[in-house]
Amino acid sequence: METPVVTNKIELGHILQAGILVVTVGGAVLGGYLAIQGQVSIQGQSIVVLQQEQIQTIKWMQQIQDEQQTMKKDTNSALSNINEKLVELRIIMGTVRDGVVRK
Repeated sequence: METPVVTNKIELGHILQAGILVVTVGGAVLGGYLAIQGQVSIQGQSIVVLQQEQIQTIKWMQQIQDEQQTMKKDTNSALSNINEKLVELRIIMGTVRDGVVRK
């Protein structure tokens, strides 16, 4: 069996091997970068869409709260009006009752 001989000569085959190695590693790095960049871009777009949906949801909730406040005010006003009418009715009923009893 022969032992390998190490020499200080750089031949064309060595340069080709080094070039192919550099191109392979560079291609792998570039391919990985492009793949990750695409995924990051897609994620960024989906985050923007989610943020817009969240803003719409917040606006919708604020609108519902405003409607609830308006309804609460209207209900309180209507109940106050009914209460006033009941008081007037009691006064009339008391006057009529007192008038009937005295006669």
